[in-house]
Amino acid sequence: MTPAQGRTDRSAVSADVRHAAGRSRCRADQRRAASIGYDRPVCDRVIALVLPEPRWLMIAALGDINGSASDNLLGFVGLVVVVAVIPVHLWRQRRRRIRQTALRAQVAEALRLMGQGRYTKAEQRWLAVQAQCRPKQSGDQAIMLLAGWQMAVGRVARGLLAEADFSALLASYGPERYPDRRDAWLAAAGFAGTLVARGRHADGIALARRVADECQRRWGAESQTTLTARSQLGWCLTEGNRPADAVSVLTDVLAINNRIHGSTEMRTQARHNLAEANLLLGRLDEAEREFRAVLAEYEGREESRVSSSGARFGLAKIAAMRGHREEAAEGFTEVLAELRTMVGEDGPWTLETLFELANLKAHDANPSEALLEHEAVLAARTRVLGPDHPDTAASRTAVIECGG
Repeated sequence: MTPAQGRTDRSAVSADVRHAAGRSRCRADQRRAASIGYDRPVCDRVIALVLPEPRWLMIAALGDINGSASDNLLGFVGLVVVVAVIPVHLWRQRRRRIRQTALRAQVAEALRLMGQGRYTKAEQRWLAVQAQCRPKQSGDQAIMLLAGWQMAVGRVARGLLAEADFSALLASYGPERYPDRRDAWLAAAGFAGTLVARGRHADGIALARRVADECQRRWGAESQTTLTARSQLGWCLTEGNRPADAVSVLTDVLAINNRIHGSTEMRTQARHNLAEANLLLGRLDEAEREFRAVLAEYEGREESRVSSSGARFGLAKIAAMRGHREEAAEGFTEVLAELRTMVGEDGPWTLETLFELANLKAHDANPSEALLEHEAVLAARTRVLGPDHPDTAASRTAVIECGG
């Protein structure tokens, strides 16, 4: 016997052993399958039609003289299915990537328009984006959530509070249905912000805190998702007249972000929120420092026009609190002109600026003119925000203090 023959015989014996072992395992599998009502041979052939095993491909390509006719037929059908299905699948994947890339470009454009204060045009773009989305695809669901959230923000900014509710969209694609998706939790944080803007401070703060805690539990305290959610919580606390709590949250957010992530868009927004909280606490030096820092980052960026107006409003208010009324009046007047072009006469920010200008006149010993302006702001806030909104209550108090 030649060495080659010996290797051949040993290979044959080894193959026989493997074949016998395979039959034994197959019988054992069939016995287990029979105990749960699973017909292994039939199911194997059904699976082979969709995703053939390598042996079916080999049978189809080379034939199997020991195989049954059904084996050869199923192998051939499986190979045909693979050859037909895989190119179609790859083509569909490519089309999906191209479509979602185009959608992301439209999302970026809509966000840029939002930052410029062109809310009506941005909403038109968001509606076009939503119309192109396919609700069954997870990537499209995230875009639909973002669109609903940003349209709500734009409507709040323009004073359309009754139309700023995207709770139905959040119920369909939010964290209650998809708890492992970060975009779903951030959309919920955005919804908390719209609740606060509509005067539901307690509800908004409670939801923002729940979102921040859940993000921290899932992704850790140092993740960008958690820091963004906590920054939103800080804003909600500030607007809900809890500035001390807001300073605590935002200071911690900025410390972690500076250590881990460095300069980010979220850090700039967190510093802006911190400045507003310090302003409410009367810490004018700290507030001015933060406002000027974020204003330096906003300047020269057309997409940050809205945020820039907010920072300059804060600086004007600091000047008013320090008794620099001419500087404050100039600052408020400049911001008011911009807000009228961005959000219109009924925008809550426009009404807030008019409120501050009326306060300046009240302090300048011009109570009659201040009273007229406060009454006009009160009427507008009652119509836009509702009689129970905290800003409306502030205007009502101002009218009384002016002798109305």
